[in-house]
Amino acid sequence: MIRSWLEKARWDKNPETKKGLIGQVYIFGGDDAKGLEKVVAKQALPWQKEALLQQPREVLHFQGKNGPVWVIRQRPRPVAVSHQGLLEESSYAFFRDTVGTLVASFKSQHVTQLSIELNGTSAEQELGAMTGLEVASYQFRDLQQGEPLKGLPQLWIRSARGKVDRALVAEAQARGEAVNLARHLVNLPPNELTPMSYGALVKSFKWPAGLKVDVWDQKRLEKEKMGLLLGVGNGALNKPCLIHLRWRPKAKSSLKPVAFVCK
Repeated sequence: MIRSWLEKARWDKNPETKKGLIGQVYIFGGDDAKGLEKVVAKQALPWQKEALLQQPREVLHFQGKNGPVWVIRQRPRPVAVSHQGLLEESSYAFFRDTVGTLVASFKSQHVTQLSIELNGTSAEQELGAMTGLEVASYQFRDLQQGEPLKGLPQLWIRSARGKVDRALVAEAQARGEAVNLARHLVNLPPNELTPMSYGALVKSFKWPAGLKVDVWDQKRLEKEKMGLLLGVGNGALNKPCLIHLRWRPKAKSSLKPVAFVCK
């Protein structure tokens, strides 16, 4: 169903082939003037350099010597004056939204390989950037037509200061896939997403140890005397069901059980 773009990425390497159009993305954790100068010196054409170095924008884009180049940097923010800064945009949100927004540009320019370099970024910033890539990879029509990653370039992601943290990658992949699955379920028409097809989908997931999934069909609902649910559902062609999730951790706990009932 949902396919992960990050799962197909190649890590800690530069593109190994020059085949196709290669895009370059440089992500800076802060306002790194020297880092920007190095990128501009390496990638920009002579007539572009002065103008690029004077740009105040947080996202720079230009057609360089070897193809399209994007530079992302989070510049200093003014000091928050209310709510102790709790309503201000976080670094995670900035990089998630900024990097995710650029995915449409990668596709429209027909980039076949995308080289992403992380420079001086924190774990929070890297998690945001990678989550943004994963979330932006979802397209309903492409997924419905059996081409879930259509038009997306091969990712090559590396860090300038060492290897990319695979734990962050796994977390970003989990967040992105969860968001995209929820989006897809919302987008599905009701003739495809019925109570029983939803139940079958939930049972097909790989759940962690300790979590059990039961799908209560009409007979089980009658046994449990769930008349209100049955009364509403019996008016439809597709009969109702209820998904029952039980989490039983291995470690003993003195805490009382908690139940959530959702509709």
